[in-house]
Amino acid sequence: MKNVNPFNGVVPFVFHRVVSDRISSWEDIDKELFERIIKYIGNQGVTFCDDHNKDKKKWLLTFDDGFSSDYEIVFPILQQLNLKATFFLITNRIGQPGYLTWSQIKEMSKYGMCFGSHSLSHRPLIELTQLEVRKEMEDSKQYIEQNIGKLVNAFSFPYGDWTSKHINLASEVGYSYKCLSHHGVIDFRSNIIPRNSINSSMSWPKILKLMEPSLPIKMQWQLEDIVKKSLKGALGNKNYKKIREHFF
Repeated sequence: MKNVNPFNGVVPFVFHRVVSDRISSWEDIDKELFERIIKYIGNQGVTFCDDHNKDKKKWLLTFDDGFSSDYEIVFPILQQLNLKATFFLITNRIGQPGYLTWSQIKEMSKYGMCFGSHSLSHRPLIELTQLEVRKEMEDSKQYIEQNIGKLVNAFSFPYGDWTSKHINLASEVGYSYKCLSHHGVIDFRSNIIPRNSINSSMSWPKILKLMEPSLPIKMQWQLEDIVKKSLKGALGNKNYKKIREHFF
């Protein structure tokens, strides 16, 4: 069978900023809770750089935006437990305050961390022309590859927004894996990757349910994704995030 996804059955997660002091955003997660998740995963984590998962590992950890906490907090914890993860970079923000530097990225890559693109600028792709979208995908891929000397095979869509044209374009540019923000488990028939968000609203019992999803949980995911899509469509990304932060 052609184009069989080697990560079939893997449960993928997306994190943003890990903090050791005060949580200030809905997308943040406390360091202690993060460590608890990593210890539970043990040696059952896989990255897109493996591109085969021959050992049939169970979870895929991804981090969006390229925050400095990826190096300062996440990287040491992963190293201690000999675990790898995939980090999606907004290349225009590399080196800015609060974000990773190229030297940090190169060090993380040297020790086995995987890197993908989260676009040049993190603008919503659905608001851009096809030519602008190609530039966001193509240039960011080239910048990362030139700096770390490794192939970049995964793209994370800003805000999780996409169209079928964007998916096709990502494939043309050279991305094997296209990561979104809806819930799910990876399907062997598709290289479009769902990802389950871990955020400040979640307790450990809830996270455990996400890590070992039952049928009721999967049905709940479908409902949540429908509601989220409707709200984002009605409000727009910026207003949706503002309201989410307000309730946080």
